[in-house]
Amino acid sequence: MKNLTQRSIGTLALAAALVACSTEGKGSQERHRPEHASIDAKAEHVNRPLDRYFLSPQDVLQIRKAEASLTNRCMRNLHYASHPLPMPRLEHEESNLSEFLIFPVSQAREHGYEVARKASDSDTEWKSRATRTQIALLDGSLRQYKRKTVPKGGCSAFAAQTLMRGTRHHRIQIDGMSITHDASATPDGIFDTVLSAMRYSTAVKSDSDERVKSVTEEWSSCMQKAGFHYASPAEAAADSRWSKGNRPTKLETSVAVADMKCKKEVRYLDTVVEVQSENERNMAAEQSTTLKSLQKDLKVWLSNARKEVNRQPA
Repeated sequence: MKNLTQRSIGTLALAAALVACSTEGKGSQERHRPEHASIDAKAEHVNRPLDRYFLSPQDVLQIRKAEASLTNRCMRNLHYASHPLPMPRLEHEESNLSEFLIFPVSQAREHGYEVARKASDSDTEWKSRATRTQIALLDGSLRQYKRKTVPKGGCSAFAAQTLMRGTRHHRIQIDGMSITHDASATPDGIFDTVLSAMRYSTAVKSDSDERVKSVTEEWSSCMQKAGFHYASPAEAAADSRWSKGNRPTKLETSVAVADMKCKKEVRYLDTVVEVQSENERNMAAEQSTTLKSLQKDLKVWLSNARKEVNRQPA
């Protein structure tokens, strides 16, 4: 359902931006070692300033329930009732360390970099069983069905527009990026896209920070001592020799294990989180008007969602 409703930009592209650090130009002074990183060791979750602006799991669930209900109602009105969208369940927060291409050594030893590649797979079981007709009714490429007029943009657009009734579409500018959304964009998708763009921008700025450059050089030196030559963690994870879907080779797992050990040895994550957190605090201050506008719209969207969920089951 993620692809069908234009939810957000890909997280793997964001992860690449977070870790694809240049190794040119080392600072003349010794790198500052952060004593405290914003990392919940028990939950294996990295906490950053922009996190507070993302939708809560409960808000996401409310919106997606309403979206499914509206979409299914639209499909029923078109006399297409088979294979309805399933009612979503509450998604609990999971570890986001893979966003930094960091995962347990035991996992690296068994699967190599497979976890990083799986992060980009957004296909769902529901979509794999959807018919061409159903997809066409969802995206509006089929304009007439059984003598019924399909809503402009399809049932996905109908659901999104109903949820967003009472608010206006805005063009948002973030560090030279212009963000717009089409008629089928959902509230949670808009939040994801805007905040992910902010996070991407702060990650790009972090790449040029001397602390990140320095720790990346230290990581590279550590990898060389292990017998592997990579300029950055992103380069190691994206090595063209790695298997795509097949069982990883001994070389891949060996590199992945060395990668995880070197990141820990040089305190790579601590440094990247510290730098990015500084940039995210600045971003939140610069984009305070945008964030306040989104929070205001969210109240309307959640009200619309509650009305739909209470109106009828999907």
